[in-house]
Amino acid sequence: MTGDRTFEFLKQLETENELERFKDFLNSPFHVKNASNYLKLIDGMYQFYESPNSKSEQQLFEYIYTGEEYIRNKSSKRLSQLCVKTNQYISQFLAHTKLQQSPHQLNYLLFRTVNERGLNIIPEKQRRDWQSDIISDVYNLNTFLHRFRFEKEEFETQTRIQRGRSAPPLLINSIQFFSQYYAINRLWLTCQLKNFEYIFQLNAEEIAPYLFTLEEMETFLAKHKLSSHPLAKIYLRVYKILIDREDYDSFEYLKETLMEQSETFPKDMAVELYTYIANFCIHVLRQERRSDFFKHIFEIYEDQINKKLLTTNRYVPIERLNNIIGAALNLGYIDKAENMIEIGCAQLHPDLHRSAKYYFGAMCFYAKGEFDEALGKLRYVNRQTDGHFEMGGKVLEIRCLYEKNEFNLVDFRLKAFEQFVRQNRQRISNDLRKSYQGFITICKGLIRLQNNPNINEKRVQKLLERLKTTQVTHRDWLMAKINELMISVAG
Repeated sequence: MTGDRTFEFLKQLETENELERFKDFLNSPFHVKNASNYLKLIDGMYQFYESPNSKSEQQLFEYIYTGEEYIRNKSSKRLSQLCVKTNQYISQFLAHTKLQQSPHQLNYLLFRTVNERGLNIIPEKQRRDWQSDIISDVYNLNTFLHRFRFEKEEFETQTRIQRGRSAPPLLINSIQFFSQYYAINRLWLTCQLKNFEYIFQLNAEEIAPYLFTLEEMETFLAKHKLSSHPLAKIYLRVYKILIDREDYDSFEYLKETLMEQSETFPKDMAVELYTYIANFCIHVLRQERRSDFFKHIFEIYEDQINKKLLTTNRYVPIERLNNIIGAALNLGYIDKAENMIEIGCAQLHPDLHRSAKYYFGAMCFYAKGEFDEALGKLRYVNRQTDGHFEMGGKVLEIRCLYEKNEFNLVDFRLKAFEQFVRQNRQRISNDLRKSYQGFITICKGLIRLQNNPNINEKRVQKLLERLKTTQVTHRDWLMAKINELMISVAG
């Protein structure tokens, strides 16, 4: 009789209420589509197969397929196919039940499944399903690991800051999840958390239990027999440059590895590793004032843009391209900068193409000393399309006017800029706001000295000392202007 084995399997599910939970499993659209026939099969078998006779199979068929004629061979084949599929669902249900007792494995396997299928978001109808807690957990994990790539921008909206600040708790949860099962993932996430400690100035005591000392990381690698694992070696080097911002050996190792072997990494991993070494360069440039790192960061960015590894997203962030152009111009590579504008602007969001070309073109004219041409380009920049154009455009305009000795106009622009920063303080990160406010303060000091008939070396020196202790953006330019003023006064 067709379906005997299936009925035996169902009878084994009667203990511990498993049969009812199996029906719930079938009812879930996450596991089964169009479950009605399978549920009818179960009910029908308990009606007609408990005390079987020669009519049991026909009665079962007519119960499931109401109104259809029973034709022995053809109908038996349909019942057999339904039973085979039911047996498969019983196996899946038993595996699922076992996985439910090991939530770490379940989370990991579901996460892998979502990722392999390329799902960017789990539909709401599934999240409302009876497994909503499990799916929501995987949704959050997937959001962090693959969709959420925080990139520190020069102009950050409040929403981006909130997203960034909500990430560390999820990072910590992920670290706890991976710590027992997937050592390489644990290393990766620990590097992320250490990086976020710098970006968001997290409470060191709160996150310390989830971070390694260098010795602890080496012990962790040895324990999991990963000391010689190529990827573990890379993340160990990453962790070293995050802990010690003077570990130039690890920086050189990572830079050489990426520039020579970046194609061997998945794209998202390569982009992330490039970001770590680029941020190391930025830190050295800001804190150590090592101008030789302009060449390092330009080589890194140039390699990224040529290999289309600036971002994992569809479009390159405007701030990243700005860093590339700025690095080239700091090195005097005006031709390379103009070439990068053509290559890079094509990788930006289409809404930014036109304004970006004018904005970066203005930067190139400024580097050539053609300040009127630079100001002319800035007039065509739509500063409302992106906050970066708003902030960067104001600074570049002030610098151009200063170079033209239009000090009264500079003073007017500084006051307007200061009001803008104050009114938009909720949209600008604290660190960035302090840097721009510092720039405004030092510039105001320069203008006061330029307009002061009693200027002397002591007053210029006082402004220079203030610059050394003030958090500012465009520090090198401010330093150069103060030094020029000092030479002028001394002469």
